[in-house]
Amino acid sequence: MKCTNKWQFTLICLLVSFACNNLKSMASASTSLATDFKVSNGETPSQEMLKTTNSISQNSITWTFSVPVSYGQFANGDYFVIDPGSGVKINSINPASVSSARSMNGSMINPGGNINQGYDEGMYGAAYADSLNVALDINSNRPLLLRAGESLVSTRSLATAGARPQISDMAILTCLSSVPASGAFRPPYVGSNKTISFNISDINYSALGILNPLTGAPDIAIYETMMQKVWYEAMPGWIGQFPRATNHMRGMVNIGYSSDMGKWSNVALLLLQCNYTNTQKKQLLIYMLQYAIDISGCIVNGVTFTDNGGHGHGRKSILALGAAVFNNSTMIAQLDHAKYGVFGEDTLINAVTSTYYSKTACGYNGTFCSDPKAQYNSKSQPVGTPEWTFDGTINSANANRQADYRDAYGNNIAGMLSALIMGQEAHWNRAISFDYAKRFRNLMKEGTVGAYGEYTPSVWVTAMIDAYWDMYLGTTSSPPASKSPIAPTELRIKP
Repeated sequence: MKCTNKWQFTLICLLVSFACNNLKSMASASTSLATDFKVSNGETPSQEMLKTTNSISQNSITWTFSVPVSYGQFANGDYFVIDPGSGVKINSINPASVSSARSMNGSMINPGGNINQGYDEGMYGAAYADSLNVALDINSNRPLLLRAGESLVSTRSLATAGARPQISDMAILTCLSSVPASGAFRPPYVGSNKTISFNISDINYSALGILNPLTGAPDIAIYETMMQKVWYEAMPGWIGQFPRATNHMRGMVNIGYSSDMGKWSNVALLLLQCNYTNTQKKQLLIYMLQYAIDISGCIVNGVTFTDNGGHGHGRKSILALGAAVFNNSTMIAQLDHAKYGVFGEDTLINAVTSTYYSKTACGYNGTFCSDPKAQYNSKSQPVGTPEWTFDGTINSANANRQADYRDAYGNNIAGMLSALIMGQEAHWNRAISFDYAKRFRNLMKEGTVGAYGEYTPSVWVTAMIDAYWDMYLGTTSSPPASKSPIAPTELRIKP
């Protein structure tokens, strides 16, 4: 364009200068966004925001890569990296796992549902193999190659061998072929299926209860902290307590012990059934749903939570949360006792079909009961009575009843109440489990099986069970709550 006078020339220069400065400012802002983007509210960056890094640290564990990798975070805060097609090379994992008198600080890729492990040679009961420890002796000349479709589970060991649990910290790095949608949940760490199946946008808050929480309700933030990090479930049976991480379960008396895990996680479930706002529930719900996704994945890969006294408790009600909130067909099917039958809440309960032995063994060593709390279990019960059993055997003349372990069943009641509130009894498909829970609750009130509230972490939980149990027991859909429903928030139209 030809300038006809100096004023046109001046005006054009000003416009060009303004445009150039704007472009420069936009470029600077874009760079700042890519560099300084922070994950907030449990959501991940979109593809155009994805950053690159030479290392990632989480839960006192650091992965260092041979070249910068693209990465992001899932809804619960766990990390993912993107495989460019040739795999992601990891030069080091800190703390290192090295060949020595005792191999420790190990890592596994896609652990399976068995007792074989590559985490720590000093782990009690679980068979260690160097071949399963993919972190052993890796370095820049011998890097670990992580490919799309793989979850790397890395650990920090406790110094003393034979501890329960044996691990202090654990972190999960998932390798994907493409960037997941913002708000995606991490796929299960077990097995090879890393399909992204769940997103924050799928959450149906209306599936949760809206009970009026009684005085003394615990702070939700306490349970957010407790449930934030992975509760490892990939190893079945009582041996599964050893590869759990002590720093992920602070606040428990018996860290990693299955019954205590059920006790605390089930209280978190009960908090989610109260009439807090969706925003107040959101973070805890994200962590609990991730736990449900992991439990479901463990079951797909052969893990069971059955028939072992103080072990196998409390997981079914977590799965019920996922089934209710996501309305997921796999989780719903896994709840069905007739189809799967993999949960201790069910398999430890049977109906009396004949008179059984008039004495019972209280403890693991098989000594007969002298504890008054156990006497109800020492007596013959009427045929049809829902009864606890240590190993599924109820009518054997020499059955070892192990009443001390029976007491741990009380830790399930808050979670089973939550399942009733969410209308999951029909999917649960084991009415006798709820019948026994009601019987146990009444015996606790009477003091027959110990001080009422002994198996719950607070007076509040006991009071909530008393206030709402009878209202919900035996229903297949939630009756009216004690307060008007809260209008849903954060609704989002899915594309």
